[in-house]
Amino acid sequence: MSAQDSGIICMSITPFAMDGGLDEEAMRAHLGRMAAAEVGVVLGSLGTGEGHLLREAEIDRLYEIGVEELKGKVPVYGGAITFSGTDRMIEQARRGAASGLDAVQVYPPRPGPPGLLPTLLETERYYTDLLDAVGSPVIFTINPFVVPCEVPVPLIGRLVDSYPQIVSVYSAHGDRDYQQELIEAVGPKRPVSFGIGQLMRNLSAGGQGSVCNEPNVAPELCVAVVRHFRSGEEAEAEEAYFRVMRLVGVLTKHWSPRSLKAALGVLGLPCGELRRPYLPVSDEARREIAEVLRQLDIKGTEGPE
Repeated sequence: MSAQDSGIICMSITPFAMDGGLDEEAMRAHLGRMAAAEVGVVLGSLGTGEGHLLREAEIDRLYEIGVEELKGKVPVYGGAITFSGTDRMIEQARRGAASGLDAVQVYPPRPGPPGLLPTLLETERYYTDLLDAVGSPVIFTINPFVVPCEVPVPLIGRLVDSYPQIVSVYSAHGDRDYQQELIEAVGPKRPVSFGIGQLMRNLSAGGQGSVCNEPNVAPELCVAVVRHFRSGEEAEAEEAYFRVMRLVGVLTKHWSPRSLKAALGVLGLPCGELRRPYLPVSDEARREIAEVLRQLDIKGTEGPE
């Protein structure tokens, strides 16, 4: 299975130093682990990567480091793109493309107060304005946990047909019918990925894989699910997926990115600090995370050599 086709994309953490700046050494070491496991990377994602807390110069530097460490080895994408207006989104997407990234994530228009929710026509115009102006590759991203804006599947289908720069579609939408409709409408034309909780369902329906945060902690295990499934090793895929979902449970309970950096710390892996206002998990939570990691033998397969 080639690095370009592992089926797993990691929404990477962003390590920070004690003084609050980027911890570049830890970032490079972390990205090296992802490349070794053949996991693609989204840099500066708005949640896991604390991208919403990054300054523009930091985003540029993060992308530069990512391209240096990953370009040509695994896919490297930009996720630190916030929305404050169509023109601003276009500018950020262009800057990401200029840095040498393979693609940038494009989110729906971010709604304001309830009375300012974008209409369907406004949402479509936003996308056409954006894609008319940005010809470089983009990942069409639907994540209601980050941007609570409904994007109907027929609209996504029309945009995919009209804009070849949409190289893939990622949806964190949890509705089963929406997911199936998306695979049927877009799957024959572009790779479709969902969150880790829908990975097996997505693979079974002909989807590509998962864009998720769990590979920060266990990249080899996440890739193993896809590898076994594609090899027809159903029992092995299910066993690996069961282990992944046990990891998901404890990481979700204590919230990303806090839980991810706690887990990496337990494993003795580079992760840096959280950026304020985020605070480390409690000692009790850290012990709970450590126990799950021990039960799953994550350190045996994912820890430092």
